[in-house]
Amino acid sequence: MRVRGAPPRGSGKNTTNSAEGLVTLTRKTRRSGPAFRFAGLAKLEKADQESVHTTFQPIPGTAVHDAPIFPDWQHRRAPQETLHYMTALAPESFREQLLSRRYEPNVAAVNELCDSLQDVRPDSEVPYVDPMHDVDECRIISLYSNIGEADKSGFITAGDDDAATRMLGIQWKLGLRPEFVMPWNVHPWHTPGEPNGKFTPDQIAAGLKPLLKFLALVPRASVIVAHGTEANRLANLLLKTEVPLLWRRGLKTYKVRSLCGRAFAGTPARQEQYLEEMHVAYADAMARTGLTKPS
Repeated sequence: MRVRGAPPRGSGKNTTNSAEGLVTLTRKTRRSGPAFRFAGLAKLEKADQESVHTTFQPIPGTAVHDAPIFPDWQHRRAPQETLHYMTALAPESFREQLLSRRYEPNVAAVNELCDSLQDVRPDSEVPYVDPMHDVDECRIISLYSNIGEADKSGFITAGDDDAATRMLGIQWKLGLRPEFVMPWNVHPWHTPGEPNGKFTPDQIAAGLKPLLKFLALVPRASVIVAHGTEANRLANLLLKTEVPLLWRRGLKTYKVRSLCGRAFAGTPARQEQYLEEMHVAYADAMARTGLTKPS
């Protein structure tokens, strides 16, 4: 089976927040050398020089101390010691570390499935499952309506940054650890750099076989929480298949809203209601699968 490298990056408007933009920033930092220092450092140094004369009154008969608070070594820092270098390099390194772990035993099977799905459509991009999850421990599947662009991390996410934060908040409040839940997309394929947009019935139906293959790889999963309209429709198609795997596990589906986009639009009070509905669904899913909140 062909081992896939890091998925191609999309072209976002804010390139400094993308992986590509971070790499570009790192390269600029390497070229600029010690002169490339964080904004405002010169003003801070000037203030430090002035403060020893304006803040403190010298004692008569004593010498005035005019040494800078910043030591001399800080003016000769190597590029890798600058703030911009560290903030630019760390996210990219972390992403590469995650990608290098995508074939670890706890997620190898599902990520090899992702590779095989991309082989079917070579021009597409199929995000991976983050290695913090576990195929043997997974009890709950979060099924996402991935109508937007593929995340630049190369992994399946709940949507944009706000959606990921909301999902993390729900899991944290419930004590739902990542090894007990695993994400999957309605339509596994993405066109690099483009949003999927609203799925046609055929596109939703195309996600049924991959979902069944995915379910076969997580033998202890017996609950699907379907986020959004497309996920709800795919869940309905799944229940209509009458595959023995479903009734043997007593598969239960919960239908909730998507975590971002128009589906999550509304007043703050309305959004709190949406989150509470998701909280109730995941809490019930945990109870159903024998998971309890850590004390």
